[in-house]
Amino acid sequence: MLNNYLQQIDLLRLESFLTGQPEPVYESILLGEFCPQLNQINGAAIELYRWHFALFHQLYRLKDRIVASNQYLHIHFMGIHLTAYPQAGECRHYEDSCFCRARIEEDGEMLCEFHRGKCEESALAELSDRYFYLDHENFFALTEENAEAFIAGAWNLLVNYDEVQECYKTLGLPEGTELRLIKRHFRELARLHHPDLKPESGRRFAEINSAYRRLLGYLSTPKL
Repeated sequence: MLNNYLQQIDLLRLESFLTGQPEPVYESILLGEFCPQLNQINGAAIELYRWHFALFHQLYRLKDRIVASNQYLHIHFMGIHLTAYPQAGECRHYEDSCFCRARIEEDGEMLCEFHRGKCEESALAELSDRYFYLDHENFFALTEENAEAFIAGAWNLLVNYDEVQECYKTLGLPEGTELRLIKRHFRELARLHHPDLKPESGRRFAEINSAYRRLLGYLSTPKL
């Protein structure tokens, strides 16, 4: 069954389409382009999820294939973008539709000192996503209930996307960091800025706590 979906999302056509986009595109734009028969508003959740899975499966295949040609594919349902990697010696951290490109002095490194410490966990989260969408078993393991939960969570993030971005920035985390890593990072920030230990950090702790609680509300909708 999965192959029937994948055949409509040809890799060469997908690469060509993304190459022609000057700005990141929403997942919904790609779904409209490659599966126009899909009713993205009122269609069955399980059918929407199947197309979502097939699209992301092909995107991760494309991402692996174009590395040899020094091309980078950023994959997120709110922004999918194909672009060239920075030159050697420039930071490859990608955020807000562009690379950092700060100069790197250390040989063999791909990230600047600032982003090196921040990106390890997000890189692991991206690796986890890649393995999820490239595993065919995850397509067939879907149920109606899980599909409804997934779609509900995606719409919740979409409607409140600006606030979600602001919460990530307040916490000092890359957008898309998964829930378990957010919780761990919050515990570290809480220890660092706890007002009982540092009264002068009370305002900062309040900002961090507020962002964390709001982000939990958006990300805790049951997912697959």
